[in-house]
Amino acid sequence: MAGAVVELRIDDKEVRELFLRLSAHAKEIEPALKKIGETIVSSVQENFEAGGRPKKWPRSKKPKGRTLIESSDLMSSINYKVHGRETVTVGTDRKYGAIHQFGGVIRPKSGKYLTFRIGNRWVRKKEVTIPPRPYLMVQAEDMEEIKDILLEHILRGRKGR
Repeated sequence: MAGAVVELRIDDKEVRELFLRLSAHAKEIEPALKKIGETIVSSVQENFEAGGRPKKWPRSKKPKGRTLIESSDLMSSINYKVHGRETVTVGTDRKYGAIHQFGGVIRPKSGKYLTFRIGNRWVRKKEVTIPPRPYLMVQAEDMEEIKDILLEHILRGRKGR
């Protein structure tokens, strides 16, 4: 062959070792799942503070009541749990959490009426319709943060950390 020749030889031993380290580190995902759980819990609590995100919730009929956070019991009950190496769940253990998330109709278990207090007066109703107020919402910006957490976790494996 006439002219100049450039020969390039690639020793892929280092590249293979890097992929093995990245793969091993990706399997140890629990620390990243914990960060993701913390991120989502924080975001859900922001949903409460904002009165619904991205869309505002229907207002509470209670005077002076801030929708879903009058006692902040539901908001402060939000937690996460890591399950194995693949899943993190975020939610509440409060029985009434589902009716607020999805909405529904509450009827008396016994008797004809529900009796409850609004402000300083007692009210009797045959049923009460609770509108959905979806508080367990992952926002678009949360998804970006979750991707960053996963990428950072995997890339830490470059140096075998």
